[in-house]
Amino acid sequence: MPIRPYLQGEAFDPDTVRVMGVAFENACKQLGILNKHDAVTRVVARTVIDMARRGFRDEMSLTAAVMEEFQPGPGPNRPRAP
Repeated sequence: MPIRPYLQGEAFDPDTVRVMGVAFENACKQLGILNKHDAVTRVVARTVIDMARRGFRDEMSLTAAVMEEFQPGPGPNRPRAP
């Protein structure tokens, strides 16, 4: 599933776009997303783009960072329990 339709003017080099596309496909597959054109798919795409902006530039780490965002409980952007 291509990520290009979700980039909307974002500027990334071609290799990063390729990595983002793979991570997007991996995340959708792991999350069980079947509908390619719904709001959930757009959220996953935006998360991939945000993580790439934060510096995740290889397929494995980008996919892992995206999946971390969709995991319940404490995470890098969530407060930890005392």
